[in-house]
Amino acid sequence: MNNEPVTATVERGEGRVVVRVSGEVDMATAPVLAEALDRAFTGGDPARVVVDLTGVSFFASSGLALLAQTSARARDTDTDVVVVVAPGGPTERAITVTSMDRSIRVVHDLAGATSDSA
Repeated sequence: MNNEPVTATVERGEGRVVVRVSGEVDMATAPVLAEALDRAFTGGDPARVVVDLTGVSFFASSGLALLAQTSARARDTDTDVVVVVAPGGPTERAITVTSMDRSIRVVHDLAGATSDSA
């Protein structure tokens, strides 16, 4: 795959961090996502980390492994993790097929993921 490079940005807000990802997440590009997820947990203890994957066009098992690691890190630091996916998109399919949606909260709306009631 890897036709579309991955980009990841980290935005800090009141008690939360939003990691926005776009492009294709595979073994070659996973380090970009890993670095962004690591930055989300450094420089303070956010109450919530929101991983916005709505711009991801391909999501391989390396991305799923990073979400699992992020979920474990969140439990260790008492941080809430919410993953935002496009409805019916490749990321949602990958998360659902692997039953990862049972251990990570998955939503379809960024606004809902960043609100205090999410």
